[in-house]
This record gives sequence, structure tokens and C-alpha cells, in this order.
Amino acid sequence: MYEEYWGLHTLPFENVPDPRFLYRSAQHEEALMRLLYATKSQKGAAMLTGEIGCGKTTLSRVFIQELSSDKYEIGLIANPCLSPTDLLKEILYQLGVEKSVDDKAGMLHALNETMLENLNKGKKP
Repeated sequence: MYEEYWGLHTLPFENVPDPRFLYRSAQHEEALMRLLYATKSQKGAAMLTGEIGCGKTTLSRVFIQELSSDKYEIGLIANPCLSPTDLLKEILYQLGVEKSVDDKAGMLHALNETMLENLNKGKKP
């Protein structure tokens, strides 16, 4: 209804963040560059924080788009509020591990094997 009135080609308000609608302020650009630097320089970890509604989730989707899928194995964990075991299960799922392992040691072994496989393929997690 309002799309036609305002001449919109895409619905502007959806439940899923759309990277096309990221407002690229100086702060957003700096955050994106820092995330890319940390990833490409293999710094091990980076954290993105900010107030509710400031664009962290949308920025994370832009960040993922910036990474080449032939160089990086990407897993997105949208809800990190999991137990340690469930977090390991989610990481394995996101990395495409299809083995059914229930104990922590088995999950760590499966994660290690997956990381080694990716290393041999020239992919970084």
C-alpha cells in the first residue's frame, strides 16, 4: 500500500536485517574496517558492541558479504546465549559438520578436524 504511494521498489521494514539498507556513517565504516582488518590479519577475535538499534546486526551481514566465500568458511551464530556444549554444537552446525557427536571431547575433535580440513583447502574460519 505505502510502497506505491512513496514509489518504493522494496519493502523498507522487514524482520530480517538487509545489508542494502545499512546507513554507512563514519562509525559504521570504521567498525566494518576494523572487523575486516581483524579477520584478514587473523587476529583471532574481534567484538562489535553498540546500543540497541544502532546497526550491529545489519553491519555484521555487510561484513559477511565482504568476505570471499572461497577464502573463508563462515558460520553465523545469531544467538550466542547458549550453554558451552550447545555453543559447540551450533558452531559445528554452522561449519557444516554433519557428524552426530554428543560429548564435549567428540565435538572438540570434530571441530579440530573441520579446521584442519579448511586449512588444507586454504580456507579460514
